[in-house]
Amino acid sequence: MRKRQNYKGGPKAALMIAGLAVLLLAAPAFGAEAEVFPFMPNASADSGAAVRALILDAPAGKYGPVIARDGNFVFSGTGERVKFWGVNMVFSANFPEKGKADALAEDFANMGINLVRLHGFDSADSASGSIFKDYTQNTKEISVTQLDKLDYFIFALKERGIYIDLNLNAKRRYAPGDGVDGDPALYGAGGALKSAQFFEPKLIELQKDFARDLLTHVNPYTKQTYASEPAIAMIELVNEQSLFTDWGGKNFDEYLSGAVSDTLDRLFGEWLEGKYQTIEKLNKAWGTRAGGFDALRWIRYSEVKKSPAQEVLDWSEFLQDTERGFFAEMSTFLKGELHAKQMISGNNLYAGLSDLAAQTEMDFTNSHAYFDHPVFPLGWSTSVYEMGNSDLLDQGLVKSKDKYDSFFAKMALTAMEGKPHVVSEWGHQFPNQYEYESPLLVASLANIQDWDAMILFAYSHDGKAGNGAIDYWFDMRNNPAKRAQMAAAALSFVRGDVAPAGAAIKLDYTKADTLHDGAWELYTNSLFAGEPVSPALLINYRLRRGFFDAKTTSDIPSMIGASAAKHVNDSVTFRSGKGQLLWTSGESAVIDTPRLQAFIGAISGKDLSASDFSLRLDAGAENDSAVSLTALDDADIRVSGHLLLTVAGRQANQGQRFLTGLTLSDWGSGFVNVWKIRGTAAIYADEPEKYEVYALREDGSRSKALPADVSGDAIRFSLGEETMWYEISTEWGLDPAGVGIPEREVPRSAGGVPGGFAGAPNEVNAYELILAFALAAVIAGRFFFGRKDGSRKEKTGGRGE
Repeated sequence: MRKRQNYKGGPKAALMIAGLAVLLLAAPAFGAEAEVFPFMPNASADSGAAVRALILDAPAGKYGPVIARDGNFVFSGTGERVKFWGVNMVFSANFPEKGKADALAEDFANMGINLVRLHGFDSADSASGSIFKDYTQNTKEISVTQLDKLDYFIFALKERGIYIDLNLNAKRRYAPGDGVDGDPALYGAGGALKSAQFFEPKLIELQKDFARDLLTHVNPYTKQTYASEPAIAMIELVNEQSLFTDWGGKNFDEYLSGAVSDTLDRLFGEWLEGKYQTIEKLNKAWGTRAGGFDALRWIRYSEVKKSPAQEVLDWSEFLQDTERGFFAEMSTFLKGELHAKQMISGNNLYAGLSDLAAQTEMDFTNSHAYFDHPVFPLGWSTSVYEMGNSDLLDQGLVKSKDKYDSFFAKMALTAMEGKPHVVSEWGHQFPNQYEYESPLLVASLANIQDWDAMILFAYSHDGKAGNGAIDYWFDMRNNPAKRAQMAAAALSFVRGDVAPAGAAIKLDYTKADTLHDGAWELYTNSLFAGEPVSPALLINYRLRRGFFDAKTTSDIPSMIGASAAKHVNDSVTFRSGKGQLLWTSGESAVIDTPRLQAFIGAISGKDLSASDFSLRLDAGAENDSAVSLTALDDADIRVSGHLLLTVAGRQANQGQRFLTGLTLSDWGSGFVNVWKIRGTAAIYADEPEKYEVYALREDGSRSKALPADVSGDAIRFSLGEETMWYEISTEWGLDPAGVGIPEREVPRSAGGVPGGFAGAPNEVNAYELILAFALAAVIAGRFFFGRKDGSRKEKTGGRGE
């Protein structure tokens, strides 16, 4: 078991932080001395050609709109299945200038990204991030300038074979000019009450107006309306909005008032009258003495425990029906009146089974999941936040100790039988030292579960080049560990290198259990009605939700056997049914397929073997990493003429400094240093003497040929060059002339470690000292005066959602 450096919460930890703030300021980042070097993977059109040829088929939409068939996405024109490996563009990143749009589209294509999710372009945070002409006054008028930028960006993506996921309502905040009567629940301080958009008639009409204006607009570059554009593969109606989460999170109790509250009262009364017909029947069911349906009021979450049980169940069913009705109304409007050709989803944030059941009529299911998402004790801030440095291999499959479902279970338990499944936001964020583990593991689990689209959050939030450093937890724009692995992960997912699980489990629920989960189980954050999902299930079975009004609720132990369903501890090794993924919790993972073979995690100092690839890295935690070998010509590794070996490990910004735990007081600048990984690799081939080995530059061109030994059927060579990419190819491999740009002239850090990152203590200024004590005090307060069990409500969404 590797020694993990996870942040542990609790009163003792809080006191320790408060007492040792100064020492923590000076502590090394991850306790590892290492050789480092700057490297920013940025494949060129030449070096990315092989990946583009295997994944992209330009222009996007050439085979007609994407449709659903037999539970998966297919092209309507050919019936061929299509899978998407994508990234999110957020806020102002959706509006690049034309030259930048082309450069971005090229970057995506060279990494094998075949879908971009356009998210939050309806932002009310800044003019540069909003599609509205003047979002402070109204959200009715679209900016001509901003729309032209979006038009061209979509065109640039389409021309390279990259599809689009369009979000209609993500960050919209209504303004006085929208005619919403100035109700504080809708804009201003109470703008967080987004779910009013599900039931307030005026807000529904405003959403339809915006959809009409956008989707009927003719893109002058593609000559298509958005509604008819086949390169737009899918549309999401709302992002992270739910009546259940707003109600269960007490936002209704705090913000819902005035005319909007009256509307909800009226709708609830009308719904109850439709169900019970007479007030006498309702009073009998509830055990109450209500005088009439018009006298009934919506239930405050603070009053649930003292409300009649049947009243709470009715409320849960009402919320479910209201959400379902909204999604049906909007979908019918888009497809019927606007003639939209895209696949449509409703929501991607769920508080329980009843919330999930409201999505059953949508074209595909959609979910979000984050591993070690920052927590913000004082509100969203890049300087005051908490992260746990959690290890994905340790906790990604198991249900965590605070009763949340595991990272992969959150995604799996929102998939439905007979529908494509999209994870439109997933993340494993910097500065977590284990983030290198996620790209290939996410692609592998998604393949085992047979999902249809995986979209990393995010590529960029602002569309700027930045200062060369990783300047935001989520953004991969300047993140070497993620950028270097995009090609291998994209190929693995899109071509299905890891085979789907052979067996499926369909989970059915009675209506009573479904409604109970929506009424009382909120914020246990378990979408499994309180029962954990074992790692063995996630690796060996395709999990799907079935019916929410079945005669009986599924019982997994009786379906597959008690021993197989048992929730096991984190010391057990799990193997996929076809043996292509071997996961040892808290240690390492091995991926072994004909076209992709990889070793991930605590792999240093060990002799590791897959079918055609062996590896031994020098001992030491600095060599723990993700090392993958993938075929770039779609042949099996043993006969492939073009192989890419990717090495991704720890990384740090030049000059970054930690305040406490993983909280950065200074994010650094200039460039990103990556840990140099040393060791020996052996690749087994039918004709090993024909292969040559090259270290690659940041742009993917050949830097230099490396000496290699050929013995038997193996070619052996050393790792340890200042690169994250090695090419192993025959004479018909990529870039035979070694065309590429010179290496960048950038300063190296003295002593082999980034300044202020490891080794010598950081200098501490007065501001940082005050901030350290303040953060420690806030954390201590959260533990002493928060929930009685010390747990924290998890944030599942992206930036500021």
